[in-house]
Amino acid sequence: MKVAVLIKYLKDKGITLFLSDGKLKSQATAGAITKDIGSQIRESKNELVAFLASEQAIPRTQKDEYELSFSQQRLWFLDRLEGQTSTYNMSIAYQLRGMIQVQALEGALNDLLKANPSLAAQFYEINGQASQVFRQDIAVKLQTIQADNVDEEFINKQLAEEAQRPFNLASSPMLRAQVYLQAADVSTLQLTFHHIAVDGWSIELLFDQLAAFYQARVNEKVLVATEQPSLGLHYGDYAAWQQGYFQAGGFDSSLEYWAQRLANSPVMHALPTTNNRPAKLGTRGDKQVYTIDADLWRNVTNLAKSSQVTPYIFLLTAWGSFLQKLSNQQDVVIATPVAGRNRQELGAVVGMFVNTLPIRMSADFGLSFKEALRGVKQAVMKDFQHDEVPFDLIVEYLGLTRSLSFSPLAQLLFSFQEAYPKTLTLSGLETSVKQLNTGTAKFELSLEVTQAGSSADFLWEFNTDLFSDKQIAQWSEQFFHYLSQLTLDADKPLSGYDIVTQNEYKYLTQHVNQTKSDYINDKCIHEVFEQQAEKHPQAVALVFEEKQLTYEALNSRANQLAHYLSEHKNISPDTLVGLCFERSIEMVIAILAILKAGGAYVPLDPDYPEARLKYMLDDAKLDTVITLSSLIDQTSVKRSQAICLDDACLQGELARFSTDNPSVTNKNLQIHHLAYVIYTSGSTGKPKGVLQTHENVCRLFLTTEGDFNFSASDTWTLFHSIAFDFSVWELWGGLLYGGKLVIPNYACTRDPKQFATLCQAQNVTVLNQTPSAFSSLSEVILKQNIELPYLRCVVFGGEALQVESLMPWWERFGDQQPKLINMYGITETTVHVTYKPLSKADVTPHLSVINWLTRPYIC
Repeated sequence: MKVAVLIKYLKDKGITLFLSDGKLKSQATAGAITKDIGSQIRESKNELVAFLASEQAIPRTQKDEYELSFSQQRLWFLDRLEGQTSTYNMSIAYQLRGMIQVQALEGALNDLLKANPSLAAQFYEINGQASQVFRQDIAVKLQTIQADNVDEEFINKQLAEEAQRPFNLASSPMLRAQVYLQAADVSTLQLTFHHIAVDGWSIELLFDQLAAFYQARVNEKVLVATEQPSLGLHYGDYAAWQQGYFQAGGFDSSLEYWAQRLANSPVMHALPTTNNRPAKLGTRGDKQVYTIDADLWRNVTNLAKSSQVTPYIFLLTAWGSFLQKLSNQQDVVIATPVAGRNRQELGAVVGMFVNTLPIRMSADFGLSFKEALRGVKQAVMKDFQHDEVPFDLIVEYLGLTRSLSFSPLAQLLFSFQEAYPKTLTLSGLETSVKQLNTGTAKFELSLEVTQAGSSADFLWEFNTDLFSDKQIAQWSEQFFHYLSQLTLDADKPLSGYDIVTQNEYKYLTQHVNQTKSDYINDKCIHEVFEQQAEKHPQAVALVFEEKQLTYEALNSRANQLAHYLSEHKNISPDTLVGLCFERSIEMVIAILAILKAGGAYVPLDPDYPEARLKYMLDDAKLDTVITLSSLIDQTSVKRSQAICLDDACLQGELARFSTDNPSVTNKNLQIHHLAYVIYTSGSTGKPKGVLQTHENVCRLFLTTEGDFNFSASDTWTLFHSIAFDFSVWELWGGLLYGGKLVIPNYACTRDPKQFATLCQAQNVTVLNQTPSAFSSLSEVILKQNIELPYLRCVVFGGEALQVESLMPWWERFGDQQPKLINMYGITETTVHVTYKPLSKADVTPHLSVINWLTRPYIC
C-alpha cells in the first residue's frame, strides 16, 4: 500500500499520524489501532516519516549555532583535509560603464549581508561537530582600487589572483568585494563568494537583492522590512531540518534505490591521462570553451525533439558513450548537478542547496543511438525521483573506499543550462561579464553546456595534474565530430560511430606509421662492448661468487676464443653456435666470443629436459656447442659438437691467440646479422627459435637511454637464465654501458634472502625481476629490514603485474626511490616494447600499467 493511501486509510479509521521532534506519533480514538493496523504502521514507519516530513513546513528556530547541511559538511571536510584552497570560490567580475557610487554600493553589500545570514556564517568545530554561527556584527568592506593608470592586463591579473585567494571559513563574511576605478565612467567590480554559503541559484537571488539595495542607497533610502526583497527561510533552519530528516529515516528508501542502481559500478573512470595519476591529486585546473557550429546545434536539438528527449538527455547520452569509447570502459558514472530545492519554500533561500547525482551510464554498444537515448531517459527519470539524497550520504551508504588519489564514485561531471545565468544589473550602470579562471577544477573532467541563442557553448574544465590543454582540445574536436555522426544517422549501433576525426585518421595512417627514427645504430653488440673496454679497462665487468673480471680481461679472453672459433670452426655471419653453461664467468666469455667471431649464440639450459635439448640441437642444426666437460654427460650435447672451455689442452691453445679485437670488416659482419636465437617455451606447441639481430638489441637500449640514463656507475644482476630473453636486457644493460654485472649462482636465484643479501653487498643499482620473483624478494627485504640504498630502479617483465601487490613496498620505501617500472614484450619483439613508471596512484582499478615504449604500427 502506498504511503499516501495508507495515511488516508488510517484517517478514515480515526487515526491521525504526525511528527514530533522528528519522531512518528499518532492520535486515535479508543481501539482504532488494531494489531493488524499497528503492524502496518510499523512496517511502513520509515516511508511514513519521510512522507510526513516532506509535507511539513520546515520549522524556524533561533539558536546560537546550527549544524551543517550535508553539502556544507563535504566542503568543510575538504577544507580541513586540503587546507584553505580556492577550489570552491565562486568569483564573478563585471565591467561597469557609468558613474558608480562606491558608498552606495558598499552600503548595499552590507544590506545584502544582513538580509542573508548564510553570507555572515562562520564555521567551527564545536564539541567535536562541525557547526556554523551566523554573525550579525560583521560588515563587508568594499576594497576600492584606483586603476586609472594601469592597463587591462594588469587588472585581469589582479582579478585572477583575487579569485584564487582562499577564504578562512572561521572568519566571515563568505563574500568579498572589490572595485577597480579605471576612469570617471569605467570600473570593474568583482564579487567572490565561498560555495559553502551559496550556490548558482543563490547568486541570481543575491543579484536581484543587490540591485534593489543599491537602487535604494542611490536614492538615499534604506529599505524597511516590508520593502526588502523576499528573503525566505533561514538556511540554518534548513540544515537542521535536513539532519533531522535523515535521522528519522527520511532518506532510507532512496538510499536503497541508489545502492541497487550503483551496485558493482566502477570505482573510477579509465580515461587516458596525459600525466600519471599522483598519489595525492590536487585541484589545479583550467578551462577551455568551444562554441558548437550553429548548423550542428540545430541538428542536435531537432534530433532531440524528434526523439522526444531534452537536449540535456541527448548530450548526456552522447557524452557518456563518447567517454566509454575514449576509455574502452562500458560502465561509466557521471555526476550531474541538481538544484536541491524540491520544496517550494526553499526557492528564495540563499545557501548551499545544490546536490550532485551519480548517473550510471552502461551503454550497450549493440544498441542504436536512438535506443540508447530512450534507455538513458528512463534511467535518469528514475534517478531524479531520488535526487534529494545528498551525494555524500550515497557514498557513505555504499561504503566506498576513500582515496587521496581520486574522488569516490564520480570523477566526471556533465551539466546543461538552457541559458546563461542572469547578470547583475545596477541602477545607472551598464554591466558586462568578464571571464575569470580560478585555476582550479572541482572534478577531474567536466563538460558544462550552455545554450546561447542559435548555438551553445561547451566549457571543458579539467584537472591539470591529469590532463593537458592539447588533450582536451583534441577531445573537444572529437566530440563535435562524434555529435555530427550521431545527427547524420542515429539508427546505427553505437559501435558504428568513430571518434577519430578525418584529419586524425590521416595523421595516424600516413604519419605515425612512418616509424623511421633518426638515432644512430651502426654498431654490432660486441663493438659497443669493445668501446667500453677501451674506455674503462680496469673497471670490474663481471662478478661471480669470489671471482671477478675487468673489462680488459674479459675482452681479451673473449677475443682469444673468438679467434680460435674463426680459425677452427669457420664461424661466419649468421652461423648458429650452441651455448650450454651453468652460471659462470665463462658463460659470458663464450657469448662475447661467438658474437666477435661473427656467429649467433643459441642458449641451451642444461636443466632443460633431455627431449627439449635434443629437439633444439636438431632444430637449430648446431655443429658447434661451447660448454664444459662436466655437462657433456648430463645433456644431449655430443662430444663431436663440443668445445669444452675447461679442457686444459684448449686453455693452452687459446693462450697463443691474439687478444686484439677481431675485425668485423674482414668477416663482412653487419648490424642486420643474427646475434642470438632464443627458443620459446613451447607452451602452445613445439618450441620455436626466435631470431634476433645486433640491430634490434642495440635499438632496445638506444630507445630507452633517455628513460634510464644507464652508466658505468650502475651495477646489474644477471638473475635470469640466458635461455630466457629477459637475460638479454640484463646482460647488455650492464656491459654496453661500462657497468658491473653480478652473476648470482643458481642457488642464490632460488633463495630470496640470499639474493637480497647479494644485492646489498654488491650495491646493486638496477634490478630486473618478474613480478612473482619480486613478490618473494620484497617480502624478505621488508621482513628482514634489508636496506638497498644504491638501488635506483626495479624493472618488471616476463609476466603480468598486479600493481596492488607493490603497496607494502611503497609503504616502506615510497614510490620515488627506487623507481618501479613495468616493461613488457615478447621474445619476438626483443625483450621490451612497453615502459610505464609506477606509483601508488596506479593501484587505482581500471588504470593500465602498460605504456608504449615505441609506437605501435597501425595497419
